[in-house]
Formats: sequence, structure tokens, C-alpha cells
Amino acid sequence: MRLDVFARGDGRVYDIEMQVARERDLGRRMRYYQAAMDVGELGSGEDFGALPESYVLFFCRHDAYGKGEPAYVIERRCGAHPDLAVGDASPWVVLNASAWEASADPGLRDVLRYLRTGEAEGPLSSEIDALVGVFNEDREWVDRVLTYEQETEMRCRKAREEGREEGREEGEARLAVLVGALLADGRSEDVAAAVEDKVRREELYAELGI
Repeated sequence: MRLDVFARGDGRVYDIEMQVARERDLGRRMRYYQAAMDVGELGSGEDFGALPESYVLFFCRHDAYGKGEPAYVIERRCGAHPDLAVGDASPWVVLNASAWEASADPGLRDVLRYLRTGEAEGPLSSEIDALVGVFNEDREWVDRVLTYEQETEMRCRKAREEGREEGREEGEARLAVLVGALLADGRSEDVAAAVEDKVRREELYAELGI
């Protein structure tokens, strides 16, 4: 699994995703990305308290939940007692660019407007737009990203095939979590080994406690 943007800072980790088309299983996707981040952040045998505060953020051009909110902050709570927070420190945030005008936060409104209309008017969106222009002109960078996309898709396809060969439904998910954890840690060589070498894959499962 590949994360669009993985960032770490101030004791927090972030996965930031772009969503242009409507996604029927958005909640399950966020759950999947959350699992990949957590596995990558907690070493084998470490206490669960070592897990950092984490955020999964989806930037959507449309309203994923149809309630007109510019930002949906989703946290796990007790059904019988909604005021009782679970305290897992891992909120999910779904942003809705179609409701950019309703945002009370100037910075968020600026970014959502840019995502929805392509017009850069504020300082943050102008900075982003300038960087987009710079990187689009860098053909070497664009080619490298496209090559990475192709290699990632190939590895994910092979991972799915390996998962089916394991003969159980959880095989594919387990391998995908391993690949996500290794990518998040910058271990690209181990990703290739995990997909292609069953012995090495089992060693990595044991190392990361997957």
C-alpha cells in the first residue's frame, strides 16, 4: 500500500490522501491506512503507549457524507455514551472542497477553494500553486514519480497474487500491511524482498510483529 503523503512532526504522524472521485468504502480505506501507519510506528514488543498521535486526512473535491460540512472530524466513541471518547488519539479528517465557503478558518477556506476551483488567492494556496508549477516543469521529477507509480502498482499486483496463493482471505491484507509499513519506513529494498521472497517475507513479519 502506498500513502500519498506521510509526514512526521511534533510527536504526530500524518497520512494525507487526495480523493477526486467518489469512494463508496471511504471509511474502510481510512481504517486500512490507519492500520498501516500504526504497524509502522510501533516496534515489536513496544508498549501501546508508544504509539504517536496520528491523523488520516482525506482532501475530497466533493461532499463525501452529504451534510454540507467543510470538514468532518471522525473519532471513535462509545455508542451508548457519545460523550465518552475512546482516547485512541487517531482522528480521521475528511475535507469537503465543495463547501469551502462555509469554512470559518481562513487557511482551510483558502486551500479548499484552491482544490475546488484551481484559483490561488491566499498565501498558502499561492505557495502550493507555485510549487505545483515548479515540479510540473521538472520532467526528471515527473518521470521519477510516474516510474514509482508503475513500480508500486506492479508490487501491489504481485502482493495480491501472493496473498491469494497463501490460500486465506487475510493473506492479502497481511502482506499489504507489511508493504505499507516498510514503505512508511523508507525500506524500499525490503519491500521488493517481501513480495518476491517468501522466506524473507516471513522474517519481516516476525521482525515487525505482523
